[in-house]
Amino acid sequence: MEAILYIGLAQSIFAGIIILTKRPLTLADKILSGWLVAMAIWFSLSLTRLLFPSFASNHGLGGGLILLTYGPFLYLYSKYIIHSFKRFQYIDLLHYIPFILVTLIFIFYVDKSELFVKNGSGTLKDANLTYRLIFSSTFLFTTIFYAIKNFRQHIKHKKNIANLYANHSERITLVWLKTIAISFTVTFSLLIVVGMINIYHPLGLRSLGYVLFTGNAAMVYIISFFGYRQVSFIKAEPIENNEEKEKIETDKAPVRYEKSGLKNTEADIYLEKMLTFMKEHQLWRNNDLTVKELSEHTEIPKHYITQIINEKLHKNFYTFVNEYRIEEVKQMFKDTKYENWSILAIAEESGFNSKSAFNNFFKLYTGRTPSEFRKESNKQLKK
Repeated sequence: MEAILYIGLAQSIFAGIIILTKRPLTLADKILSGWLVAMAIWFSLSLTRLLFPSFASNHGLGGGLILLTYGPFLYLYSKYIIHSFKRFQYIDLLHYIPFILVTLIFIFYVDKSELFVKNGSGTLKDANLTYRLIFSSTFLFTTIFYAIKNFRQHIKHKKNIANLYANHSERITLVWLKTIAISFTVTFSLLIVVGMINIYHPLGLRSLGYVLFTGNAAMVYIISFFGYRQVSFIKAEPIENNEEKEKIETDKAPVRYEKSGLKNTEADIYLEKMLTFMKEHQLWRNNDLTVKELSEHTEIPKHYITQIINEKLHKNFYTFVNEYRIEEVKQMFKDTKYENWSILAIAEESGFNSKSAFNNFFKLYTGRTPSEFRKESNKQLKK
């Protein structure tokens, strides 16, 4: 057990420093580094309890307090990645109120001199049973609370990325972070519930400590690896309010874009410019194409591009770009020059960077799998 704690401590310290060397260093990276420091503190306190049993009586109760910061750190890291905030919003410090309150209760309420006291019947009971219940209940509540907030946040993010990115890698979809959130919620909730039951009905489950230590160590490695690789997201530009609102019905946009200031005639000009540029420069071949890059090439504001694609073409940016890619793939299937190329190679040449995304989109767009479509194309070439 000590070995697991030493490994977790070393990794959390090392990863916390390495994350701070990222360039560009984002606010989300700093929050992640802070989370790793909190984990290092937890590993240090847990080691202290093991190495110095005499200190680990009621003094050791405070070691678990750091766990109350995990939920807020996870939520705020997700929030600051998704929204690409440049400045910390100090109101977010309120998320650490449960940690602060329970810490104050520990400092001023817990009697660290006694483990057990006699109750009315003369039997011994936990001297700080009330504190243990307060801590466990708070931990369980905050774990579930931040799980719900993270879930809602990721749903909104998933809807938004289709308007900003043409490919959805795990660094864009944040699958790894959702996996961490789910695993954290399920594992710690079970540990808390079992621990609370154990207070009244000792279960003799010594393995709970191993599960907690191993789970924390594994989480440190996962978030440090993926956190270092994580890219920052495109910040959605606010839609400016145009004071010169025309009352012409044809220029009136749907409610979600009514304040964008983009008139119908301007939208048509922008759309033509965008379609011409896509065709002439084949931007879809860039597998990292984003709405930001298209905006830089065409000098059309990002939010206008999103609005035009949504309103004029009735699709999102992801679908808009990948339809070009599928058409490119179909043409390459029909060209004898590429008959010896694998399907995956053709997909990558056309701008796809994920085999599963390519297969799914191709089937959705054509109604057939890439293999089926290519066989049909080969038959036509032989005729």
